[in-house]
Amino acid sequence: MRPRMTPEMKKLFLLMGPGVLAAGIQQVNLLVGGIIASFQEGAISFIYVADRVYQLPLGMIGIALGVVLLPEVTRRLRSGQEKEAGDSILRGLEFGMLLTIPAAGAMLVMPVEIISALFERGKFDAEDSERTGWALAGFALGLPGYVLIKVFQPAYFAREDTMSPMIMAGVAVAVNIAFSVVLFRLMRSTGYGHVGIAIATAI
Repeated sequence: MRPRMTPEMKKLFLLMGPGVLAAGIQQVNLLVGGIIASFQEGAISFIYVADRVYQLPLGMIGIALGVVLLPEVTRRLRSGQEKEAGDSILRGLEFGMLLTIPAAGAMLVMPVEIISALFERGKFDAEDSERTGWALAGFALGLPGYVLIKVFQPAYFAREDTMSPMIMAGVAVAVNIAFSVVLFRLMRSTGYGHVGIAIATAI
């Protein structure tokens, strides 16, 4: 039987497009950062390695919370339980921050030591650890905020509002590009222009 474009399928695709764009904002920001970083030798590698470490708590906490909260909040909203849906979001926020703030703190307090312990061997020397570590610290500034995005997005998606997150994602990309260019140019002469890109991503 051939698939048919039913009204439900049309609605699904209309909701899915903005939702995909909103959910993929981090990847867009990293792509922009990589393009700008290509103007400094080694910067792309420093950003890539720092991002892999930064993504670990983000994936374990933020994305996991988003996956759990979406069906929970949707179910409560469909049942008319607005207060209970809000309470679920609040509990997700509290739990997310309980785990995220210590992780972000560790990345801010000892970023070079974390990178050194994980990667410093072979051709990856102490200077590479230093440059990558400061990029990790820059990313860490935005870790709590990014986890909060993953907590709050289900509240919009559960109401079938994918446009609002997409609009804010577009604003975030524009802000990221502007700050990336400015901070990279300001810090490039020190050899740490890539850290400016990490801070812009956090902003």
